[in-house]
Amino acid sequence: MKRLRYFCAIVDHGQISKAAAALNMAQPPLSLRLKELEEEFGVKLIERGTRWCRVTEEGRLLYERAKLILSEVDALSEEMKASQCSPVWVVIGVSSTCASYLMEPLREICGHFPNVKLRVVLGDSDWLESMLGQRCIDFAIMQAPPPEAGLIVDLLPPSRVSVIVPKSLVRPSWGETLRMEDIAPFPLMLLRRPSGGGSYERFIRWFHAHGMSAHVAMDCPDVRIIKDLWRAETGSIAILPESETRDYRPDQGCIFSLDEPAMGFHPAIVRPKGMQLNAVAASVIARIMAASEEEAEDAESREKLSLPRARKRA
Repeated sequence: MKRLRYFCAIVDHGQISKAAAALNMAQPPLSLRLKELEEEFGVKLIERGTRWCRVTEEGRLLYERAKLILSEVDALSEEMKASQCSPVWVVIGVSSTCASYLMEPLREICGHFPNVKLRVVLGDSDWLESMLGQRCIDFAIMQAPPPEAGLIVDLLPPSRVSVIVPKSLVRPSWGETLRMEDIAPFPLMLLRRPSGGGSYERFIRWFHAHGMSAHVAMDCPDVRIIKDLWRAETGSIAILPESETRDYRPDQGCIFSLDEPAMGFHPAIVRPKGMQLNAVAASVIARIMAASEEEAEDAESREKLSLPRARKRA
């Protein structure tokens, strides 16, 4: 970033010596920074003579882009400083299928930004898309919407599928993972968007494609309701994102992983097009993405070390 500032100063002042004086630095180090920048981009940015400088076409292009970048960085810095003095609100939408992605980042954000005020609204994916379209929320953590939704989508690491099975339905031959064929004979509790699409349709299509009929006992867009109803009525198998069952310990059953990659859940950070995020909201998003990537790496390490998470066994 400093080299971009130095380069812009040379262009603004027309000479390296004048730019060095304005930057309160010696001329040789400034010339060296310019040379390093040219080597990094692999092009000549400024033609230099004894008493003159001429910006090349490539240099002019970089100058225009660099001024925009530096302007954004300066604005971001000012917003971050302001956030330390006055409260800044960030409104986050979250679906029940992605709630866990928000927990750890929230603790970190509250520690780093005491003046940040967070408002978290919970809803299904259809409602969240509507709120994003009306720009009532800064961003949402939800299952990735279809491309035609017209939203900016930053994918988070995918979540595998957890299968919550009543003890009475567990078969002795089952291992740590189940196949779709294993669960086909049983009544299922599935997540489903009110408008359709998503994991529900993927499950139904898979069963049809393999000549099987899905026995759907219940569908619902809310993870919490499915968990509560599963506890109350243990005759069905619940299908949920693994991310939302890591700390779930059903006394009446066991949790298995589904060995079918195509059935995974695809969480994402979704925001409206054309809506400028404030610096704090951008920082919150960065922390959520970093935390989700760390969790995905930890999960991969646990799998490689053959250390599956604890499960209740029949």
